[in-house]
Amino acid sequence: NIFVLAGVDMGQSMLLSIDYKLMGMRTIVAYVIMSAGCFSFQYIISSNDRFNQRLLNELKSKSAEIERQNKVLLRQQSELNEVNHSLEELVNVKTRSIQRQNEMLIKYSYTNAHKVRGPVARILGLIQVSRLKSDLNFPWFFERVEEETKGIDEIISSLSKELNRTENESRKAEEITKQKLD
Repeated sequence: NIFVLAGVDMGQSMLLSIDYKLMGMRTIVAYVIMSAGCFSFQYIISSNDRFNQRLLNELKSKSAEIERQNKVLLRQQSELNEVNHSLEELVNVKTRSIQRQNEMLIKYSYTNAHKVRGPVARILGLIQVSRLKSDLNFPWFFERVEEETKGIDEIISSLSKELNRTENESRKAEEITKQKLD
């Protein structure tokens, strides 16, 4: 009945009895083939595991190298930010120094145009008057010239002091900035 269900008729069943004698041999061959396949698969799996482990170790090594380089880059970025900040501060100090110098030049120009030119014009006027009149009281004339010249000298001295003070302030500010940069 089992042979009929399997689709084997009685004529073929005779062959099966002959094959029955070889069944042990078939079992051993099948066992050897299956064992060889299992060993082959096991070898392939273990070699893949070793290969994967090598790849993982390489990845860990590369990851550690990238992490180290990242730390170096972050440190360098921080240093660059500090240098950039210092340079910005230096630019600000230089800008303030230039602004002070511009203010001094404006003051100097104003003083030159209004305060110095006045006494100089008066002296030139006195000289012109002395050429026109020959009966001038020369001591009075020279006293006036001396007064105007002293006025010019005072104005120029005060300008010089102011310019020196501004220059010293600028130099001190630059030195402080340079010390901060170092």
